[in-house]
Amino acid sequence: MVSGIGQAGKLPHYLKCNLLNGLHGRALPVAAAAKLVNPELTVIAEGGDGDGYGEGGNHFINAMLRNVHVTYIVHNNQVYGLTKGQASPTSDRGFVTKTTRPAPGSP
Repeated sequence: MVSGIGQAGKLPHYLKCNLLNGLHGRALPVAAAAKLVNPELTVIAEGGDGDGYGEGGNHFINAMLRNVHVTYIVHNNQVYGLTKGQASPTSDRGFVTKTTRPAPGSP
């Protein structure tokens, strides 16, 4: 398993597996490299929505285009949990936290 350093990236720490805990948003490039080096290996990349669609968004697109044959688990909690509620790429429109405010004209 390969994971980022976000809150959702803690999943592999609770499993009995080989793990590389990499940089935030960079799980897929490392997972792709592991699969290229050993094509017979079952590779699982894991992270949160900010990890996968924010910091790692371009890596996600490139992994799909290259069809790297890894499993990618994304925990969509709609918020960056470790930054005290910062909106993430999948936060609902109008989502209000300590770090966001409603758009003008919204209820």
